[in-house]
Amino acid sequence: MKLGINYLFESMYPFKSLLEIRKDLEEMRKYGFEGIRITGNGSWPLKIAREAKRTGLQVWLCPRFVHSEPELGTREYLEKMKEFAEAAEKENIDVFLVGNELGVEIRDFAEIQGYENRCENWQRFENEFRQRENIFREYLTSLAKEAKKFFSGPVTYAAGTWELDSINWSEFDIVSANLYLWKGFAEKQYEETLEKLKKHGKPVVITEFGFTSTKEAWEIGPRHIYGMREFPLSIRNFLVFHPKIVRRTLKLNPRILLKTKIPHHYDEKTQERLMQRNLQILTKAGVTYAFVHQWSEPWKASFGLTHNGIPKKALSLFPLKP
Repeated sequence: MKLGINYLFESMYPFKSLLEIRKDLEEMRKYGFEGIRITGNGSWPLKIAREAKRTGLQVWLCPRFVHSEPELGTREYLEKMKEFAEAAEKENIDVFLVGNELGVEIRDFAEIQGYENRCENWQRFENEFRQRENIFREYLTSLAKEAKKFFSGPVTYAAGTWELDSINWSEFDIVSANLYLWKGFAEKQYEETLEKLKKHGKPVVITEFGFTSTKEAWEIGPRHIYGMREFPLSIRNFLVFHPKIVRRTLKLNPRILLKTKIPHHYDEKTQERLMQRNLQILTKAGVTYAFVHQWSEPWKASFGLTHNGIPKKALSLFPLKP
């Protein structure tokens, strides 16, 4: 099994300098990661991809607009995805993903609107999504076909677990899923899902797996434990255009900008223990590739394997021992 790492552009809060990015990439190689999955929008993911290629990492590129351009419809997303696929070809990207959990991130697949609203009202969202399941399946098929007009390498899609039965995988070169091991998706279901994915007869890749650095990581699972505080539009716009102020504020006291959505206690040992078990399951299942979620985040208790450049205990598991 090859191991990769997620480098989410939107998790940098705000942008890192190119020097900081190069340092991160070198550290990833040091810990044995062979690939990097870069998500985001605009020119920066492509800049990161160039640096990653120079470092010797295999690059998996995934467009994602939910945080910068929310409420995109199917037509708008398709056009943006095609632009990314064309750029991925020019940059000699190794694998192109047509999207990430688009069932929840695109406007047209549920009546309830807004990414946060959908996540916080999950049962209602999923019921509405099921009514549009066939439309979703056809849309993903069209994304795969369009991407292949511009990109000559392998094409895949980072699916959420609730989407797995709603995808025609025959149009994709790789079967990929964001698969989190937690109380709501425990070992038996996790292992059965891996076996089901393998039955498609294609390489199986876990595009996200990981745990928060908390004592409650098993109960929290893939959920975000922090959210941005509510600010007037004028202040939000100011923060968007002054990333240095955001960075300094987060380093000074994250609570000024962030609010706790799920009560928790910081604990690196639990993250390490659960990560080790997850790695054992993935290795036993014989998946082709697995991408840890994720390299870093600005808040200490979340999914990052590092915080402010300092490794957490879970990073000691890498590189994997034979």
